[in-house]
Amino acid sequence: MSEKKYVITLTNKERKDLNNILKNGKSLHKQKWAQSLLLSENKNTDVKISKITNLTPCSLYRLRKSFSEKRMDIFSEHHSIKDETQLIALAKSRRPEGYIRWTTRLLTETWNASLNNNQKSISRETVQKILRKHNIKLGRKYNKKHI
Repeated sequence: MSEKKYVITLTNKERKDLNNILKNGKSLHKQKWAQSLLLSENKNTDVKISKITNLTPCSLYRLRKSFSEKRMDIFSEHHSIKDETQLIALAKSRRPEGYIRWTTRLLTETWNASLNNNQKSISRETVQKILRKHNIKLGRKYNKKHI
């Protein structure tokens, strides 16, 4: 059997934080992540961890990779309120030349193309989540009212 490429070794603080997420977490997927990382540290196999957490071995690999690169930052929000406000303003602005309306893909591409140094790139899923949170719909009727 081959060795894991990303081996998890937790500090005491990280272990404590992961146990807190596991006990008090509001998000089920973050609880699964915490449980998976705690189990990974104990040298459990991916097959055993995937049976316990219902995450695929491929997901476990990506989780370990992300955790080894970003540590506990993978559990924090990836965008600030300021970024959210700017994204909403962009969604409510006039659509780009040559497009009928804004789409989540177009918003994501436009946002990521115009990043400042202090901003992080965002995914389409994050854009969808922010728009849904603020009840913003990108349909034609919506854009006609706001242009």
